[in-house]
Amino acid sequence: MKPFVVGGAIGKIRFVMGQGARRGAAGFGVWMMKSRFGMQFACAGVALAAAMACGAANAAPVVITNGQMVNPLIVNLSGSVYNGAVYDAAMQFTTTISGKPDDIIAFCVDIYHDITFGPYSPALQYKTNTFSTDSNPSPGPADVLTTSKILQIDKLVNYGTDVQKDGSLSSLTKSTTVAAVQGAIWQVVSGEDVTLASGWSQNTGVNATSFDLLVDNLSGSNYGTYLTGYGAIGDVTTFITPTNYPSTRGAQSFLFAGGVPEPSAWLLSIVGLGLVGGALRRRRRSEAAAATA
Repeated sequence: MKPFVVGGAIGKIRFVMGQGARRGAAGFGVWMMKSRFGMQFACAGVALAAAMACGAANAAPVVITNGQMVNPLIVNLSGSVYNGAVYDAAMQFTTTISGKPDDIIAFCVDIYHDITFGPYSPALQYKTNTFSTDSNPSPGPADVLTTSKILQIDKLVNYGTDVQKDGSLSSLTKSTTVAAVQGAIWQVVSGEDVTLASGWSQNTGVNATSFDLLVDNLSGSNYGTYLTGYGAIGDVTTFITPTNYPSTRGAQSFLFAGGVPEPSAWLLSIVGLGLVGGALRRRRRSEAAAATA
């Protein structure tokens, strides 16, 4: 029986194993994610607006030291890019972003590269980037995604993150829904068909018909109808790629929910808050002087 390995042209973790492995123990152990430190800066208010970096962001360094999946399902991909069985779940990365430690829940948006599970030694060197293409490195330039597809993927990533963090869900419901979200993202990005694979112990208890239908619904034009249970779904994401993307082998591109302040934004926000604090202190001193006059 061969072990799980990764490789090949496929942009997801895939299988090279004997048939006997299909009867093995399922999944990975569940581990809790830390709350993200990252916050999205809104350009509001005169003093803070002048101090914060808004608009196009510069690339922030991202160092990934570990990457795992929690209870992944096994799905088949079929299409012009790849045909075969792959793991299907969100990746949970241990990272340092702009020098600050952060654990993130990331969804793959790249079927043209591959990645292993961690820990990674040496660490994977990534950076924030602009999400606009399907990450295909050849032949020619990557295909540009439409605005509507990018919005759909952004919302799917936010929805999938909400599901992954929902402690009230059973393990089966969570893994099934998150896998359907990731499958839908692959379908939107690449046009590949994603269906539940048969004969794998990891898929025990999952209804194939219902799973395949949910993937199709989430990747369809009326996807918003199925993003339920968490109120209004956001569309802010951060796109991370290897530093020499898209030519790197052994690493994929990912999206995770929320924004990451640029290093300059952190500095400018501190300066801006200092300016606001100084102005308030001067105002209090003026008011105190007026009261005693």
